[in-house]
Amino acid sequence: MGLFKQLFDDATSSIKDAMEQRKNEIQESINQRKQELQDNLNQRKQELQERMGLRKEEARNSFSSNRPTASSEIKTDYGVIKNGVLEIEEGITELKDASLASYKSLKKVVFPSSLTSLETHVFEDNTQLETLDFRKVTKLEYIPDAFVFGDNNIKEFIIPYGVKHVGSASICNIESSHPLDVYVPATVKEFEPFVGYHSVTFHFFTPDVDIEWLIDDAKQFYVLEKDYFKYERQLRQYGGDVPLGHMTDRFAAMYYYLMEAPEEEQEQEEETQTKAETTVSDNTTTEKAQSADEEQIKFSPRIEALIKSAFRDGVLTKKEKEIIIKRAVAEGEDADEFELLLSSRIADDGIKEEE
Repeated sequence: MGLFKQLFDDATSSIKDAMEQRKNEIQESINQRKQELQDNLNQRKQELQERMGLRKEEARNSFSSNRPTASSEIKTDYGVIKNGVLEIEEGITELKDASLASYKSLKKVVFPSSLTSLETHVFEDNTQLETLDFRKVTKLEYIPDAFVFGDNNIKEFIIPYGVKHVGSASICNIESSHPLDVYVPATVKEFEPFVGYHSVTFHFFTPDVDIEWLIDDAKQFYVLEKDYFKYERQLRQYGGDVPLGHMTDRFAAMYYYLMEAPEEEQEQEEETQTKAETTVSDNTTTEKAQSADEEQIKFSPRIEALIKSAFRDGVLTKKEKEIIIKRAVAEGEDADEFELLLSSRIADDGIKEEE
């Protein structure tokens, strides 16, 4: 009996030792992987800092003798800067490295719907730059590293729907305390670090971003209510103490076009249009079809999505109306004509306007 107990105790001890050894090996492997990732990140930060220093010095030397100055109109390869605004010409598909660097008068850039590619340092030391308007853009999939580099006045970066990957320090201001709100659409799957150059507030319209490398740069995370617990688990996993909040329905409605592609609404619109055309083709119902078309005016799927979201609670705020009209103008609608049609829709649906 004593021998059996001794053998049993020895076997149990061996199993425990083996399990403990395996546990230690796994933990050691995890720690090693974490250290490798951290070393890679530190190396990338150092390389980026060195690159930024070199680029800044090159820019100073290159433009010191022939730097563009403020004027009412400045000609560039992509269009004319008028009173600080550059509307890049339709048909242009890519912006080259440092192609718009150091235009001191540049305050706002409107990108064309044809844009598909960006290179690094497109904007560099554009100290007055405030607004990047991507509302027409739907074909761009990648925002490169240091897309905007150096001193600037950008406080809001709305990443266009369709972008899947955002590079490191894509909006990089030398001043580390420079505030920045970043709006991340549902299409983004990968987001590289901002490497400590911002006090960034992130607004995620996607559940898919890994925030491990964003925690050090974040002042606040805001997410959709349905994604709240997923991001809360990430913060617990990575040990972050960044405040996490969820966006209100009204706030999310203002940026509805960042949440979902309007494919379903596009199909519904096409079905409605097909039915209307079939009805119009019948001579006996032509007048009724035309009357129905006049009563229910339809816009593009994105505009309809914005209207639907803004009308959801029965009240249309001034900000929501402004966003809808801006979107319509960006799609080529006449502002006055569209506002008249929108007012008709507001009245027909019994929506109250905020005074």
